[in-house]
Order: sequence, then structure tokens, then C-alpha cells
Amino acid sequence: MTDKIDLNINNIINQNNRHNNKSDNNRISYPKDLIEKINRITDPNSHKLKPKEKKIICLELIEEYPNYIDPRFIFGSLLFDEQNFIQSSEVFKDIIDMEFTNIPSKKLQFESVRNLATCYHNLGKYREAIFYYRKYFSASEPFYKNNPNIIDEDHGIKDMRTALALTECYIVIEKFKMAIDILMSLTKNKDNPMNYMLYCQLGTAHLKIGNIDDAYKYYKKSLDYNNKYFLSHCGFGDIYLAQNNIDKAEIHFREAYKLNENNYHSITSLERMGKLSKDDDVIINLENKINNILDLDKKNRTIVNYTTLIEGGNALYNIYEKEEIYEKAFDYLTIFNEANFDYLNSSRNNIDLEEIFNEFDETIKLYQAKFFQDNKLCNNKSKKPIFIIGLPRSGTTLTEQIISSHSQVSGAGEVPFFAEIVNQIFEQEKSLEKKSIILKEMSSEKKLEFAQLYENKLDNHLLNINTPRITDKNVANYFNIGLINNLFPEAKIIHISRNPMDNCFSIFRTSFAGHYYQWSCHYENVIRYYVLYSKLMNYWNKVLPGRIYNFSYEKLLNNPDTEIKKLIKFCDLPFEEQVLQFNMSNRPVLTASSLSVRDQINKKSLERWKHYTNHLNQYESNLMSKI
Repeated sequence: MTDKIDLNINNIINQNNRHNNKSDNNRISYPKDLIEKINRITDPNSHKLKPKEKKIICLELIEEYPNYIDPRFIFGSLLFDEQNFIQSSEVFKDIIDMEFTNIPSKKLQFESVRNLATCYHNLGKYREAIFYYRKYFSASEPFYKNNPNIIDEDHGIKDMRTALALTECYIVIEKFKMAIDILMSLTKNKDNPMNYMLYCQLGTAHLKIGNIDDAYKYYKKSLDYNNKYFLSHCGFGDIYLAQNNIDKAEIHFREAYKLNENNYHSITSLERMGKLSKDDDVIINLENKINNILDLDKKNRTIVNYTTLIEGGNALYNIYEKEEIYEKAFDYLTIFNEANFDYLNSSRNNIDLEEIFNEFDETIKLYQAKFFQDNKLCNNKSKKPIFIIGLPRSGTTLTEQIISSHSQVSGAGEVPFFAEIVNQIFEQEKSLEKKSIILKEMSSEKKLEFAQLYENKLDNHLLNINTPRITDKNVANYFNIGLINNLFPEAKIIHISRNPMDNCFSIFRTSFAGHYYQWSCHYENVIRYYVLYSKLMNYWNKVLPGRIYNFSYEKLLNNPDTEIKKLIKFCDLPFEEQVLQFNMSNRPVLTASSLSVRDQINKKSLERWKHYTNHLNQYESNLMSKI
């Protein structure tokens, strides 16, 4: 999402000069020294100046002329172009807090709001980005309407890019309806030069909610506008992969890669489909890129460099593991995890791992046995949701695929809706004591209202689908079992667990999106997380005996028919033969397990970690002694 910020400050100065010739109050005089130094920095021939020299000049100007916006704006833009988004965001926040009355400076202030949103977008702080994108539109639209003479020629294009950035953020945080509503409002302009991007995003939003037909329609429209847009080819690849049409998926992923060699989604998808080998030109090229990046000092790495190390390193790990070259595979496994850890620390706010680990004990303290004695269950007879809970890579996707192959069940996938309900209940409250009071004082009517709100979110997520049961496989719901039990006393809760070392290694070998998963980048932290998770699940089983169906991944692989029948019976569903052929289901699967759940049950994932005993044996005894 990195866009270079426009530094056409001379236009701003000229606009100020034009305003200075008018008898109004919206004017500002530029000292000659300030103009000369700004011209020196922003002149197209200023490449003779190093970025560090430009920043020094900006800082001198900020100190000498603290009430002028221009040196601050340039300084923030230079930091942005270096991908130093944290410091850049601080500069733009300072600009937003300043007071300006002259029109050209206010114009730069509005641009600063947009730039701040873009900084947050690049930092992965999508909700903050949404706030400032929306603030930009709400404030700038009346401003430009009243001052049409200062509108740049490319103003419309910039605003369209901003709108698409906003909808991209909504898609990332799974606010698909918001994204679709905005995108549909933008389709009215048939001559919009960015329609190919617009329709691609519409395709992505519909694909994320499992609306394959509409996703196909919009990706096709995107390619009608621009048949060289690599992301639309990726979208078609994702559709065909979700439908298990490997041949067509390969065509589109290869085309996407040909159009953009930095498109690592295509590389990883082709690798997952078994369409790449270590001797493929794509892989040879990727290895060369990674080796060149490793020679760079870490402080000089860009976001593109980190993406190459993370996504490319993960693909190369999988390639060499399949080739049974295990030492080289582990080298790339280490490269992509260390790069992911460094990127999350350098490009985003530092993540407090202790806060993540403490959440387990905090959950146990919040839902002490007294909670279940003092809080009456909600008078809710609904059995619609089926909660599938487990650590990432524990078999939750497989479990959902089995259950949702039943005619009475639809799979919602990893939806964040119950976590959103929890946030609404606690209103971001951090204090355990206050949270306990909120839970204790919640009325039966309020509980039912929250339960209904959650079901409405599920129904809206699965457009045009009407089954009596829906699965929710947001794995992190293991933090919310106490409240799930309270709001949905009739709902089924299924917990799937896996051999501890297999599960930990599967987490370690997976490239997760999102800063929360920084703990997955180092094996000792994965072990620690697993131990805490195991403690929490043991606690839930103790305080809610018989409430949770504990389902073993290994038992499922070793005796699938028996275990599947027991699972379906627990869900109070009549047995259907098709659940035993779950891999034949035409339900699209959009997680990292989309290919494995299409296979008949096999045991190839068992004890995979033992290929790397030289590196991992030291962790086994530590893990097994603590669970």
C-alpha cells in the first residue's frame, strides 16, 4: 500500500502568492530564505542532495519557522519515502494539531490527514487508518467544494486511490459489507481509469465471504478494464484453488507472476499446489533475491525486502522439505521467521509479548468458578452456532470441512464476530475488576441482545445461505468459552487438539499475517504459548465438565469413519453419508489448509517435526514436562 507522497510544494507557495495578491485574510508571506531552501529540497534536480541532507535542512527550517507547515510536511514525506512510517506518522499528527487559516496551508493539512492514514495503513494499524481516511473525506470534501481554484489536476485520481485504500482496510478487518457498499457507490463512473482496481477489490470482498459467483463476475470486469492487472489474475487463481480446479488456478497464478515478479502470493500458491520445484526458474530467481537481501544491513531493508524474505523464505522452506533436503529447508524456515519477527518489530509498534501471554491467566481469573455460580445462563435456546476451537494448525479447518459438508450446516470460517461482541460488552475495559462487574450486572435481556447480534453478524456474513446451523472456527475463541457458554448455553463447542510437537512445529512453519502472531516466529515462544493454551483448555474442561467436545486430530486420522460419526452425533445432526466424503464438498475453502482438506484423510502431517530433530529435540522434553 506504499504510495510516494507528492512533494509539489512550489505549487502551494505559488497558490499562497496568488492569495497574497487578494484582499482577504487567507494569506501568508513566505520569507525568502524559506522559499530558497524549500526550492533546493524539492527541485527535480535535488537528487544531488542526499536524503539525510534534505532532512537536516527540514529540521533547521522547522526550528527557524515553527509556524510554517511546509518544512514539516516535506520532512514527514521524506520519512515516508524511506518507509519510516512510525516517525512519519508522528510528524503528520503534529501538522494536524496545528492551527492554520490560510487556504494553501489548510490544503497541506488535509493532505497530512490522508498521509497519516496511509502511514497507519502501511503499519498494519487498519482501524486507525480507517479513522483518518474517513476524517480526510469528511473534512476535505466541503473544503475543496468551497475552494475549487486550488484543486490539482490529479485530485480525483488521488481521492479514488484513497477510497480504494479505505475499502482495502475494511476488507482486511473483515468489514466486508462496508467495503462492498463503498465500492458499489464508486462504480457509477464508467470512465474511471481505476475501475480495474475497484472491481478487483469487489471480487476480493465477495470471495472473502464465500460469494464465488459475484467474485468471479467482478474479477472478470476488472480484467475487462485491464487484462494485465496481476491482482485480478491472483483473484481468479484463488477462486479456482478454493474450488480445487488446480489446472485453471495454475494458469492464473503463473500469469500473475509473469506480470509482477514481486507477487509472492502467486509463488506460494503455486508451491502449495506442487507446481514448483527447486530447479524452476521462479525458485532460482527467488533464491538469488533472498541472498542479495541477506547481504543488506537490516536497517536498510525495505518492506519489499521483508516481504521477499517472509513469503519467499516460506515458499523455499516448503520446496526443500518436499525435496527432502531438510537442512536447507530449516535454513529458510529460520530466515522467514526471523525476518517476520524483525519486520513486526521495526515497522509496527513494538508488540508486548508478555501482554499476549498474560491474557491466558487473565482469562482464568475473570472466569473463576464464582462467575459460573453468579451469572445465570442466557435464556437462549438457539443451536445455530457450532464453535470450533483449537490452536492454529491443529485441524480446525478439517473439522469445519467435515461438519459443513452436512446439508444442515454452513461454514462461516474464521470470523471475528464473537470477539467483536466481547469488545462491545467490555467497551475496551482493561481492568479485571471492572470486567467482572460488567459481567455480573449484565441483564438477561442484554445477554439475549448480544447473542442475537452475534447471530445477525453470522447471517449477514453468509449472504444467500440459509441453513439452521453455522460453524464459527475462529480459533482464538478459546479465550471466550466462558462467555460463549453464558450467551449460547445450547450451542455446541468443539475443541480439536493435536500432538503438541506436531502442532507447535506446524505453527512455526506457517507464515501468519498480523502482529499478534509475533510469538510464532521463535520456537521457544511457540512452546510457551502452547503450554498456556493447554492450561486454559484444562481449566475450561474443569469448570464446564462435559460442555466441550474434545476431538483428537490423531484419532481422526487413524479412525476417520468412527470419529466423524461421533462428531456429527455430538452436533445433534442426523448422519449423512456425504460427511464421510467431506473432501468432495464443493464448499470453497479459503484458509492455508484449502488443499489438504480436499485430500482424503492421510497421515503425512504426523511427526513432520522429526525431520528436524537436530534443531527441535531440545524443546520436546521442556514442552511435554509442562502440559
